[in-house]
Amino acid sequence: GVDTGALGQGGLTYGRQAYLGLTGAFGQVRLGRQKTVMYDALLAVDPFGIASKGGMDRLFATNTAENAYATNGTRNGTIGVGRSNNTVAYFTPTISGFTGEVTYTFGEAPSTVGGNQASRQYGLSGNYAAGPLFLTADYLNVADAAGNKHAGTTLLGGTYDFGVATAHAAFGQEKGTFGPFGVGGASLQSTNQRDYMIGASIPFGASAVQIDYVKKTDQNNTNVGAKQYAIGYTYALSKRTNFYSSYTNTQFNNFSYVATGVANQTDRVINAGVRHTF
Repeated sequence: GVDTGALGQGGLTYGRQAYLGLTGAFGQVRLGRQKTVMYDALLAVDPFGIASKGGMDRLFATNTAENAYATNGTRNGTIGVGRSNNTVAYFTPTISGFTGEVTYTFGEAPSTVGGNQASRQYGLSGNYAAGPLFLTADYLNVADAAGNKHAGTTLLGGTYDFGVATAHAAFGQEKGTFGPFGVGGASLQSTNQRDYMIGASIPFGASAVQIDYVKKTDQNNTNVGAKQYAIGYTYALSKRTNFYSSYTNTQFNNFSYVATGVANQTDRVINAGVRHTF
């Protein structure tokens, strides 16, 4: 964290990805800590590229556990970081524009309640890219810390490049339960949420503008959800370095879905920085 010096991703030294892999004509196999299929899908369809507070990942789940098993039901639970440990992933080669991905995350906790099913995950992803069109369909399933409750997230999304601008759209469905959970946990509350996003990215010269509108609805409870409006601006200083900024307005209705959110209030966030891609 630039403002505090603290490590992100729950304080992990390797908070992003750390894996070994093998690539060939058969595709690619990876083993280690990796992004979830849901994170990759959002990264591909989000106008902000999950790169600032204007991103759709404030309300969409990059990891099913974010909404399903966070102890307070908010997006920023300890499990929900968009990445999973102990994961085996297989990526298909590109066939006529189609690619696929299958992941499995081992619980690796045989001495605990739930054994190797505790916190296990599996993900499925299918993508199609041809010319200006990109489409993705994804599913991620997560078991709780006791291995006896499950939650699933489904995402459908896509982009279309018109030249002067690119259109972005996505739909997400999250079903399951959220905590408290595990040994001695209190009663679990069911969750059934739907997420919608429409947006656009508009390039001009070295600059680009990003906009999006995100809506979350609770299918089990009336008048519960959130709405988000965001606008961003980026300027490419080079091929791998850019300046970015965004303004986000998120309105919470009877529930707070992010760590900084307060039910029935509006969360306003401004951020700016310089990013270098290695």
